[in-house]
Amino acid sequence: MTHRIGIDLGGTKTEIILLAQDGREILRRRRPTPPGYAAALRNIADLVAEAEQESGQVCTVGVGIPGCISPATGLVKNANSNALNGHAFDRDLAALLGREVRVANDANCFALSEAVDGAAAGRGWCSASSSAPAPGRDCGEWADTGRAAPPGRGVRPYPPALATGG
Repeated sequence: MTHRIGIDLGGTKTEIILLAQDGREILRRRRPTPPGYAAALRNIADLVAEAEQESGQVCTVGVGIPGCISPATGLVKNANSNALNGHAFDRDLAALLGREVRVANDANCFALSEAVDGAAAGRGWCSASSSAPAPGRDCGEWADTGRAAPPGRGVRPYPPALATGG
């Protein structure tokens, strides 16, 4: 079975985790995020190569980013890591790694993780929120685990590919 790699790309740090098929953590590493788009991509590619060398497997790769990929343009938008904005991050990283990569907003990844196997597991809903002192930077994400949310809470289902890890 193939191991899975998850990457949290932030403005100051990039963290990678290698998970066994059963969800066990095999390794975790953290490095400073270098300035510049190309350097950030290279940093991720190096972390993936090191993890795969240690595991002896080519792994699936998913990345949480502080922004989103516009469905209209395919380019990153609203990232507080400004170097990502305006780039085809998912396609560029896929080309560098030589395989498909999954990319999603990091807050959505957090909410989904909490709903599936974290503090909200089995409770039917989860809300993750953060706010920053800038227009359009407040967010609230909900992951729907199929149960009704408490009164007054909205639930937005996630795309099946995100919810199933597929």
